Amino acid sequence: MIKIKGIMLFLIVTSTFNVYANDIDVFVNPGRDVVVPVVLDGITLNNQLVNSEFFWAHERVGTSDEYSRSETRGNITLSMVGTASTFRLLFNGGGTNWNCNLGGNPLPGAFPGHNLAGNILHRFCGGGSQRLGFHLRNRVLRNNWRVNLRTRVNQVRIVVPANATTQQERFSIFHRVQRNNADRPINVGTADRITVHIIQNTCTFGANNADIDINVGDITPGIDGPRTPVDLDLTCISENNEVGTAVNAGLSNTENTMLANYRIEENIASNFNDKAVNVFLFRPNNVRVNLGQVYDDIFELNNLEYQVIPSPIDEFDPHDNTAAQFGAFTRSYNVIIDYF
Repeated sequence: MIKIKGIMLFLIVTSTFNVYANDIDVFVNPGRDVVVPVVLDGITLNNQLVNSEFFWAHERVGTSDEYSRSETRGNITLSMVGTASTFRLLFNGGGTNWNCNLGGNPLPGAFPGHNLAGNILHRFCGGGSQRLGFHLRNRVLRNNWRVNLRTRVNQVRIVVPANATTQQERFSIFHRVQRNNADRPINVGTADRITVHIIQNTCTFGANNADIDINVGDITPGIDGPRTPVDLDLTCISENNEVGTAVNAGLSNTENTMLANYRIEENIASNFNDKAVNVFLFRPNNVRVNLGQVYDDIFELNNLEYQVIPSPIDEFDPHDNTAAQFGAFTRSYNVIIDYF
C-alpha cells in the first residue's frame, strides 16, 4: 500500500487528496461465472473546490468507454457490480452525507442537498450508477462550495469460459473526476488493478523404489511402523506452460481459493507380490493425507512421508479410498495432485 501526501511549508493546505494504489489477485476456475468481493482502496477526495455548475466522479473499468463497467481481456470478462461510495456537498462547511453505492439505494430525492434539487440538469448517486455528482441547470457555484467524497469498487463479476485460452489477465480500475468547467473527466490518483488467475494445473511426484521389499526388514508392517520421507520436489505442469502464479492462494473454501485433490496411481504394473499393500501418506504434522479429500496447501507435499503396510490378501479392502491400495504390490507409483 502506498500513501502519498503533498506538504508545502508556509502554505495553508485547504484541499487534501489521498491516493492508495492497490493490486490484488483473484483466482477463478475455468467455466465459472462468479461475483467476488474485493478490497480496493479507490480514492478519497476532501475539501474539493466547486467553482462551476457541475462536479462529477466515477469509477471506470478499462479504457474502452468513459463510463465502462466491464472489460474483456483475452476471453476473460471482469465487470464492476458494486461500489462503496459516499458524497457530501458542503456550503460554508455544512452538508449532508449521501450513500451512493452502485447497487445500493435509488437516487435520493433531495440529492445533492442545500435545496438544489429543483435546479438540477443531471445528477447521479447510487442505485444503478457508479457516478457521483451533479450538473446544475442555471446556477454556478463559487468558493463557498466544496465536495468530500470516497469511492471504491467492492464487488466484481468474473466470467471465465470452460475453454479459457489464457492463464491470467490484469484489469485496471481508474478513478475519474470532472470539475471546474473541465471539458472531460481526468484520471485522479493511481488506478487499482485486479489480476485474474485461471487455475488449471497439475503437480506430480513419484518413486521407483526397487529397494522396498515387504519380505525383508526395511518396512515394518502395521500402522505404527516406520515412515519414509518422500524427498522429491513437486513438478508442476500447466496446460498453458505458466506455473507458480496461483499456488499460494489457499485460504478457505471460497471461490478465491486454490483447492487440490490427491490420488495415487500405479506407475509400473510389475514386481507383483502375493500380499496386498496400503501406501499411506502423512504430512509433516503427522496428519495422514486422505485421498479424495480437498486440501489447501499443496506445497506441504514437499515434505510428505509415506508408509507401506502389507497385509494378507483376504484383509484387503478395495472400498477404502483413504489410501493407495494395490491388490498386487507394485514398487513403483506416482502421486498426482490436481489443483484448481
